[in-house]
Amino acid sequence: PGASDPYQFDTTIVLASTGAIYGLSIRGDGMARRGEIYTHGTVLHYTPVDATLVPTGEIAPVAGTPLDFTRPKPVEIRSVYFPDLIEELRASWETDPRAEGLPLGIGTVPEIWVRADPLCSHQVFTNLLTNARKATEGVFEPEVHLDFEEDPTHLLVLVRDNGCGMDAEQLRTLFVPFSSTFKEGTGLGMSLVFQFVQAMGW
Repeated sequence: PGASDPYQFDTTIVLASTGAIYGLSIRGDGMARRGEIYTHGTVLHYTPVDATLVPTGEIAPVAGTPLDFTRPKPVEIRSVYFPDLIEELRASWETDPRAEGLPLGIGTVPEIWVRADPLCSHQVFTNLLTNARKATEGVFEPEVHLDFEEDPTHLLVLVRDNGCGMDAEQLRTLFVPFSSTFKEGTGLGMSLVFQFVQAMGW
């Protein structure tokens, strides 16, 4: 809202990070290519969960679901008004019951346009913030922040938390599917971040 010419800036984003499906079967190997999204492995089947997140025991095909990566999916790069993207993230965070009692600190948001796929970029930041939230579990005064640094051609986005951090092995396997040590989630979050960032050319 209130944004001016969508083509006055084309900024590349650089990411920095500190700090409900079960029984997936995997086959194959893949890679990310600019303009397309692949996974490192192809998910064939999964076990759905009910409303209370309890596995139903059913074995269902992944084809046609959000986890269907059997074919590369082209991204749609366009000019995205960055403050709108951050506002969407803030609203999502505030309506997520898992983040209740944990405010999201947001630095001064640059009023610029960036080149991105709207859905992929939203998912990248959502996954990073979700990991930050999970890392603060059990912390007395948890903190999660989004901060920004920019120069004429790049925007550095920093996701910070005061959580458990990562050891050397966790850093080594950060983008490997299903290598997460968190109890919550599918273990695909950071793998998808890698795929989306590569596909958008960030």
